[in-house]
This record gives sequence, structure tokens and C-alpha cells, in this order.
Amino acid sequence: MALEMVSFRVMAPFFGTSTIIWSLIIATVMFLIFVGNLLGGKLSQKYSDDKLFLIIGVASIVSILLSQSLIIFLEYIYTTKLIYNMLFFAVLMILSSVIISLPILFISMSSPWLIKIASKDADINSVGAIAGKLYAVNTVGGLLGTFLPVIILVPVIGSKFTILLVSFILLLGSLIALFILKKRRLVFILLIIFLISSLVYIIPSSKDKNTIVKDESIYNTIWIEKYKNRIDFKVNEKKAVQSRLYTNKKVFIEDVWSLYLTAAFFNKNKKNPEVLFLGLGAGSSAYYYNKYFPNYKLTGVEIDGKIVDYGKKYFGLDKYNVDIFVDDARMFLNKTRKKYDIVVVDTFKFPYIPSHLATLEFIELINKKLNKGGVALFNIGRFKKDNDIVKMISQTGLKSFKCAYTYELSNKSNTFVYFMNHNKSKYYTKIPNIHNHLIVLFMKMKNSLKKVNIDNSVEISVDDKPLTEMLTNKIILKNIREIF
Repeated sequence: MALEMVSFRVMAPFFGTSTIIWSLIIATVMFLIFVGNLLGGKLSQKYSDDKLFLIIGVASIVSILLSQSLIIFLEYIYTTKLIYNMLFFAVLMILSSVIISLPILFISMSSPWLIKIASKDADINSVGAIAGKLYAVNTVGGLLGTFLPVIILVPVIGSKFTILLVSFILLLGSLIALFILKKRRLVFILLIIFLISSLVYIIPSSKDKNTIVKDESIYNTIWIEKYKNRIDFKVNEKKAVQSRLYTNKKVFIEDVWSLYLTAAFFNKNKKNPEVLFLGLGAGSSAYYYNKYFPNYKLTGVEIDGKIVDYGKKYFGLDKYNVDIFVDDARMFLNKTRKKYDIVVVDTFKFPYIPSHLATLEFIELINKKLNKGGVALFNIGRFKKDNDIVKMISQTGLKSFKCAYTYELSNKSNTFVYFMNHNKSKYYTKIPNIHNHLIVLFMKMKNSLKKVNIDNSVEISVDDKPLTEMLTNKIILKNIREIF
């Protein structure tokens, strides 16, 4: 279980965190367990018991050799930009899943073999009880293997050294068993080979020259990249920029985060408005509101505390006038008693919007937390001309709000959906001391703004049947089919 959980984290920086990846890893692991159980049962009939512990010791060595070698190879491939061919990407993803999970084949041989060992001198009627005890212990180990790596080990020592640690624990069990069986020469040989194999960890990682930080949190692999004119914050496979800070702060650049300012144009309440960012990230959205609307009261919610820490260190987040809460967006809304005039929802975990943050119940909760005349802005990703997710969220929102408007960004990857209970108007004229940049921005945006009409043919997303994940997977699979 530890290897399965960490395999997902190892592959995330290269292949993303989609359910396709999870399904691939789980399917690979289950297949290897299937084969391992069959092989273990067969081999237990032919070989002495010490061979099982030798196999487990070999599994620990194979685990660190294959995983670390794969990581080094993938880092090289990505650093040298050799992975833009989608067919190569798909094949590499499948092979990586098999390679990193291969030690599970050896480990899973232990279940039938251990039952045979434990039942050697037992009465036939006791075999079921013995098997039950072994599987009970196995389950406890599975629980530890599931929780410890993700919650403690990966955030503290990283994925690579987590694999080294769990591999050593596996080896230790093997060595103790072999020592008891008086196979001391094997103990010495396995230990030496393991230590020599561990030297693969001293091979330096391939590093992009622009990368200044690579770290892991409970939720993400974190990358911070520094360029001549900007700093980018990315997570996992780095396919999307999560936050961005420009070096020249005097220049107004139209991007996703500066365009969040457009929500203020539809807000009817101009006296000290309250703004809530769901998905604060490293603070790009808070930066723009703090700069252009300094009298607005800002609140930011971000589930990943390490992102907040890096936001303070590299993006000046601690210098903005924003109250920060490390929490899940929906949990925060359920707990807070405050109401807001502007709510910006930017909760991507590329390529997904978390399913519980795009349902009717969630949007109704936002509506309840809005002051009269307020506005909610959803940032929704799209792929080329595929607008199924935009349509679904728009229609879902119209079940709670009276009006919805869409604005397609020029980057062809994002669509904003504005929800409100009043018709749009030129409210920007009522914003005191509004900057000329923003007036130009609004005039440009309003010409592309489209009102969303009710379409009963579009299925809405509810907690009982959330649709964002399914629709995203549909887009992914559609593009995979196009490759072949």
C-alpha cells in the first residue's frame, strides 16, 4: 500500500493527478497482486521457506532501483522537453506505472506462502483461522502503508526517500526471518546489495535552470520557477500556472488573475466590499485586488498550507491586506458566518475542478453567503472548443442564481462565469477612483460578455451525481482516442 500511494505521488509531477492515472496505478497493482498470489502459491510447493524471504529482500532492492532510476529518467525526459509527442507520452505513462509497481509482484507472493508456513503443523480445521489472522495483520499493515506515507513521510522527507524507507523496512523483515532461519550469508549479501543499490540516490536530479524550488506537500508537488520578468508557481505536472508575479509591478498585464478584477464591475455594493477568494494559491488574485482596490476587505481560502507559506516567501502574500484561512473551500463556507460581496472561485487541481466545488449545493451555499447585489465568479478550464463543463456549471448555477454571464479569455483555455441575482450594468462607473487600466479592461470584456440562457437539455451537477470529473475524463479519453 505504501508503494501504491507513493507511486501516485512519484508520477504526479510527470503525468498529472487525474483519475486516469489513479485508475492505471490501481489496475496495475491489482494485476500484479493477482499474478503474485498465483506465483506465490506455486513456488511455495516447490521451494523451501527461506526462498520467500529471499524474494522479499530482492523486492526491497528492486523497489529502490526501479523507482529511483525511473524518476531520474523521467526528470531527464521532461527537462530536455522530449515528451511533447502524445503517443510517446501515453506509452511512457503505462510503462512507468508497470515499472514503479513491479516490486508489488514479489511482495504479493508472500500471502499464500505465509499461510502455507503458518499452517504447516496445524490441523486442517485451523487453516481458516490462521489465514484470517494473517490477513488481519496484513490489513493493519495496509492501513499504516496508506496513511503514513501521504500524511507524514512524503511531506517531511519526500517521495523518493519514502520509498527508500519503506523498502528498508521491507528488507529488515526479510533479514530478521533469514537470520532466524540461520541463512546468515544471505543476510550479509542482501544487506550489501541494498546499500550499494541505495547509491543511486546520490545521482543528482535533472533540474530545469529556471526552477528555484521543488517541494512536496500533503496535496501537491510544488514547483517555483523564476524567469527574467516573472515568478511562476506550478504544481504537479506543471501544465498550468497556479500563481504568477511579475517583476515589473508598474506594468498592467492582462492575465487570468488581473481579470478577476472584473468581478468588481458587477458588484452593486461599493462601500468597503468584502471579497472572498476560494483557491487563494500563492496570492496573485489578492495582489491585484490589494493594488487596485485597496479599500476592499480580502479573505483568502487555500487548502494547501505549504502553498500559502511559499506565497509569503516568494510572492509577497504576507504583505497584502488579506485574511488567510488554510481550509477546504466548502468546509470554510459551511463554518463562516460572514457574508461577501464578491466571491472568486479558482479551485483547479489541473485538469479537474474538485467535484464537490461545482455542484448545485455548493453554488447555493455561495449564494447564501453573498450580500444582496453581490457576484460570484467561477474560473472554468476548457479544452479548445469543448465547452461541456462550462455549460454544465453555468446551467447548474442558474438553478440558484437569476443571471449568469460568460466571458471567454483570449488564452483559449479559461472561461469566466459570473453569477448574480441582478442584471449586469455599468457598475464600474460607480467605483471611486477607478484606474484607467480597469476601465479599458471592462470595456473590452463587456463586448465579449454573453448571457447564459436556461437550457434544460444540459444535465446539472449535484452532490449525489457530480459531473465535472466525468466530463473532464471524457475530454481526456477523447484526446487519447485521437492519438491512436
